[in-house]
Amino acid sequence: MQTHSILIVDDNPELAKSLGKLLAEHNYRVETASRCSDALRKLRRNLYDIVVCDIDMPGMNGLDLLEKIRQDGRAQ
Repeated sequence: MQTHSILIVDDNPELAKSLGKLLAEHNYRVETASRCSDALRKLRRNLYDIVVCDIDMPGMNGLDLLEKIRQDGRAQ
């Protein structure tokens, strides 16, 4: 069975941890990032099947992050 990878981007660590735990129980490989800049660094090093992102985040918001991911060309 193939394990899919998910990146959770949220500035609320409790929420990210809870969601990550739930997904890991269903055999997903989960990583988290608490800031959009951290998420971009992880995305440069790894490919993820899904990115779950909070929209309302300090600094760069989630919509800006998703636009940068789309512009990168590796995302579909």
